[in-house]
Amino acid sequence: MTPLVLALDIGTSSTRALAFDFEGRKVGHSAQIPYDQCTTDDGGVEIDADFLLELTAQCLDQLLPTLEGEVVGVAISGFWHSLLAVDDAENALTPVLSWADNRAAAYVPVLRTLMDEAECHARLGCVFHTSYWPAKLLWLRDARPELFHGANPRWMGFGEFLRAKWCGDARMSLSMASGTGLFDQNRLDFDAEMLSHLPLERGQIPELCDAADFAHLHDQMATRWPQLKDAKWFPAIGDGACSNLGSGCADESKIGLNAGTSGALRVVL
Repeated sequence: MTPLVLALDIGTSSTRALAFDFEGRKVGHSAQIPYDQCTTDDGGVEIDADFLLELTAQCLDQLLPTLEGEVVGVAISGFWHSLLAVDDAENALTPVLSWADNRAAAYVPVLRTLMDEAECHARLGCVFHTSYWPAKLLWLRDARPELFHGANPRWMGFGEFLRAKWCGDARMSLSMASGTGLFDQNRLDFDAEMLSHLPLERGQIPELCDAADFAHLHDQMATRWPQLKDAKWFPAIGDGACSNLGSGCADESKIGLNAGTSGALRVVL
């Protein structure tokens, strides 16, 4: 059978599934399901984690019957900067907070009183902003205090939630970690100084892994998708990085222009 790679893309406004052969040619049909995130009057942008997980599953339900070949790998791209809390059984305790959620705006100046922003930017690659985890976590400490007093949740992005639920593996790629605002890009680890100012411990955020560190579906999901039971499921990669690579803008000689739900200009250094 022809070996295939299945690509899952969980974007800000839709989730998609496609398959490609080893020559990069699209195989079978594609599946895409649009969705709306919930907005609130105070600047919230969020979506129910289980709802988005099921939409992604439905994309696979639609795509797999159209494929003739063996799916040997599943690659995942997902919207950067998402954040949710889960319990010990990987059940979501919060909605998925989007990069566009700006309810933490009042906590950006607070971060500036705690740390030197220029030094953090140089080390972490992120300025202090509502898109990233630090401001969101400080806001959640006050908005959802029950999460920080006895619950001891773990925090992750939606890509990690998906693999945790389907594969039992919640590790985070360096790509996704780089979009949290917690990641020291020089040491390739979460930043101890930043963590010391936030209401969590190192054990409450994902272990880091290489992009090649795969997992397999657990039995329940393999029963739903027998075609994927032997496939290697790779950790989620940030959609912005994938956009640059897919468009051939993989070095500093080219600028990648992305006009989607949001707009971005990116250069790979």
